[in-house]
Amino acid sequence: MKENSWKSISDINLNLLEEKKYKSKKKDAEYQFESDIIITFDIETTSAWIDENGEVIPYIPHKPDEYWSELTPIALPYKWQLSIEDEVYHGRLLSDIPSILRKFPKDTHFIIWVHNLGFEFSFLQNYFENWKIFARNMHKPIYAIPEELPNIEFRCSMSLTHFSLETWGDILGFPKLHSLDYNILRTPLTNLTDEEMEYCERDCLVVYKGIQKFLEKYNHIRSIPLTQTGQVRREVKKRVRKDKQAYRLALKMIPESVEMYRIYHKIFSGGYTHANYTLSGWTIEPIEESDEYAGGQFDFASSYPYHMIAFKYPVSNFTRDIWEPEKRYKFAYILHLRLTNVKAKTSNHYLSSSKCERCINGTFDNGRIIDCDELELWTTDADWDIFSETYSFEMEVLDCYRARKGYLPKIFIEYILELYCQKTTLKGVKDEEVPGAEALYAESKQYINSIFGMAVTDLIQDSIIYEKGDWSVQYKSEKEVNDFLDDLKSNNKGRSFMAYQWGPWITAYSRRSLWSCILGKDLASIEHTEYASSNDEDVIYCDTDSIKMRGFADFSWYNVLVDERVKTVCQWYDIDFERTRPVDPKGKKHPIGHFEAEEPFIEFKTLGAKRYIYRTEDKKLHMTVSGINKDAVKDLNDDIKNFTDGTIFDKDSPNVRKKLHTYLSDMPDVIWNKGQYDEFHSFIKYGINLRPTGYHLKISSDYLDLIDLEEVFENFGNDQHSRLAIFG
Repeated sequence: MKENSWKSISDINLNLLEEKKYKSKKKDAEYQFESDIIITFDIETTSAWIDENGEVIPYIPHKPDEYWSELTPIALPYKWQLSIEDEVYHGRLLSDIPSILRKFPKDTHFIIWVHNLGFEFSFLQNYFENWKIFARNMHKPIYAIPEELPNIEFRCSMSLTHFSLETWGDILGFPKLHSLDYNILRTPLTNLTDEEMEYCERDCLVVYKGIQKFLEKYNHIRSIPLTQTGQVRREVKKRVRKDKQAYRLALKMIPESVEMYRIYHKIFSGGYTHANYTLSGWTIEPIEESDEYAGGQFDFASSYPYHMIAFKYPVSNFTRDIWEPEKRYKFAYILHLRLTNVKAKTSNHYLSSSKCERCINGTFDNGRIIDCDELELWTTDADWDIFSETYSFEMEVLDCYRARKGYLPKIFIEYILELYCQKTTLKGVKDEEVPGAEALYAESKQYINSIFGMAVTDLIQDSIIYEKGDWSVQYKSEKEVNDFLDDLKSNNKGRSFMAYQWGPWITAYSRRSLWSCILGKDLASIEHTEYASSNDEDVIYCDTDSIKMRGFADFSWYNVLVDERVKTVCQWYDIDFERTRPVDPKGKKHPIGHFEAEEPFIEFKTLGAKRYIYRTEDKKLHMTVSGINKDAVKDLNDDIKNFTDGTIFDKDSPNVRKKLHTYLSDMPDVIWNKGQYDEFHSFIKYGINLRPTGYHLKISSDYLDLIDLEEVFENFGNDQHSRLAIFG
């Protein structure tokens, strides 16, 4: 191919950069104008290793990890592409980028979009020594501005979307093309095929088309938020500031002190993700030959949004008080407890050892407590509802705080329902049917989850510092935290519009509903009213808002309670109840919060939290394992028995797409492809080396001892029917 058939850096039309600009409103800026030109940037890199002979070698499949770990990893950018609007320009030397950016008009601020900026930044830092960055995590800048060029801002589009480039392209109807063979050593002098060039160009154009959608919504590029949550924050903030009552509540709920803020942190927990140890490690199959399925899957419809709507939350500051469990319908309680002689009454275990301040002589189920002599923990009244039913213990209250409960402001509830309605009614609707439907559906699906994300976002963030290649975290002192809280109270200006205290109860209420369905009891009622028989022995696996169980159960009793609670809040705020049960394009109603049956399975097996596999009616195996992509299930040869302790997902399998990232900060000068036509001498220090890596499905010895129960099976046998005879 002739590379000059593609636009090169000599073709860049910098006159385009004088268009679509307007006067900047930013005070004390080094520029006068803002640009609405969409600019994207992307690089392609190659990874290699220096072997024991000093030779640069590519990745060689089937060499063990131990071999690679003894070599020196290196990396090289061999190509880059920059798009100005929909014109993509191709370059080979990344060192050319600074000279190009210096030609951009100095009086205008430009945002250059990069999908997964952290990767490109690792190489760009070779060419600008000093940077102004903003990041939540080390090596993951959300934006990066070279101090030499303060009008140039590289910004991460992945932080804005939370989509992979492939997913974003599919949503836009402009899919990402096939991937390159990353095991080939390429240099800036390596000839590239038309297919490879087209692949590189498409990556820029996917980002261009995606940012176009944001520009249509926000009118100016500068107005586009930094992050996905930032998009929702802006919308919620706008609505709350128009509601004086909601805004006053947000101000009132700013944490009183650093001490209370730390307590709010202590009581927060995420979703309940756990396997029933009595059924772990077994392939659950139909019991009788006449049975079509082994069991069912059940999911809550928008669990967190439902619980934000239907339940009451702290609406006053917490003050020290006494624990009066009969009043928890009226007050939210924070409890500091000492429990002694703790013993589980259920097969599934709730209390997490990681949330305890101390735990003496405990027996554990993959981190969950089966029994112990004594423990101490901070918790909520909603969590107490769960473990008071699932454990026997003696309890001493070491400290107790309480606050009044009330529904979240109407402005929040109506926005949640608006998003839920959009997500439901637009699912599967194409743009040709309803203009803009696909983007609005994707947006509402993300936004409804981001509202919860805002509720659990730390008010106070530690600072991520970058200085000349070094990353560090600057932790805030107690005085700085108190000063920040005082400033929020006296000089808020819309910075605080939600209460951090709501977050711990959102997740606690969701866990409580999950456990209500496990136990057949309404744990949200003061009396813990029983409605059905317990499913504890049949529940195989739980994951935040879902249950996988042996056999089936009728949860209509729970859905009746959901409707009653939703009706109550709708009457309280004079909201049309039908808004909580929108109709999808097929005419089916989807009441928010209902516990609904999903596709049943004919086989299921779990090996613990975030490790399970199942076969559906269409005979397909589906696998979820934290740390490995779902397609790796193909390496099990369609046999669920191959999903077991010790299974290795080969790093060199075409179905395994896991990469080990190694951050490099002191690469030696290297000659790449020595003696070949594309020999190249590199002098860069910084970069990222990527290496295929696999996954070893290894179970801890403690958990193996727990689920194997070897002594029992020596006497009773080691098959499913024997297990049922033992555990029921």
